[in-house]
Amino acid sequence: MHERTTLFNKVIIPEKQVVCEVCKLTKIWNKILKYLAKYKPDILDRIYLDIYNPLPVLLRGNKWFAQFINSYNKKIWSIPIPKKSTVKLMIRAWKVMQERQTRKKIKAFHTDNAPELKEVLDSLVQSDGIVAEYITIATSSQNGTAERAI
Repeated sequence: MHERTTLFNKVIIPEKQVVCEVCKLTKIWNKILKYLAKYKPDILDRIYLDIYNPLPVLLRGNKWFAQFINSYNKKIWSIPIPKKSTVKLMIRAWKVMQERQTRKKIKAFHTDNAPELKEVLDSLVQSDGIVAEYITIATSSQNGTAERAI
């Protein structure tokens, strides 16, 4: 199959790189996209959200923190969290605060498939009509804005 290509040279798969049989047959590679996501035209149109792993105990006993990044102006909010179970209350409180301050509604949250975030965002989809954009599992490059903001 690799000999039958329309390319000028044969496709060569490096032996050191682990590639499954299906990927070898279909020539699928995990590649990082080389373009940036388009900026949204208005504030709170898309918010990137990520929860970061336990850190050493911070001031006031917080071990986790959440980061919200606005796609429009790349403003970052880092919010410490004492327990992972309090994420739901923290996201709702942050959402209400931002919507009151800007007098605009959040239109979309972009995040990874973390179960604690998925539960909260699915409830926001039903109650407020917010769009939840989830990335493909194990592709942190799709959530690059949030990952680079650490």
